Amino acid sequence: MWEKMVRQFEYETAGWKRLLSFLKDENVHLRNRLADVVSEDMNGTLLEKAENLQAGFSNIDEIINWLAGEVFFQERLLQRESFPGAEQLRKILKGQEELRKNSIKAEELFHATRNEFREFVEACYSGQHV
Repeated sequence: MWEKMVRQFEYETAGWKRLLSFLKDENVHLRNRLADVVSEDMNGTLLEKAENLQAGFSNIDEIINWLAGEVFFQERLLQRESFPGAEQLRKILKGQEELRKNSIKAEELFHATRNEFREFVEACYSGQHV
């Protein structure tokens, strides 16, 4: 039973690593696109919004880096060769649950920021104020 649980947790951990890799790559892409948009003619209102978006992208980077550390720590806990003691098992189970919650929150924050960026770009090119 322990082996099956570990395999499942390892599968989840690998999924989180792929997710974080995607979020990191996409965040870089959005930052580069933001720089392109800002390099064009910007008015004061839109420039302030662009700065807020940049801060949001930086926040996402920090969250991704923190989660990557948490995933690494969880991987280390799972690398035991034998069934863990009660305390170790509690750490593993708690770690999995926390990573599930935090990865969902990170993904939601990323999508909200990406949507905010899309609205910003649309406003820039339509001449509207965000």
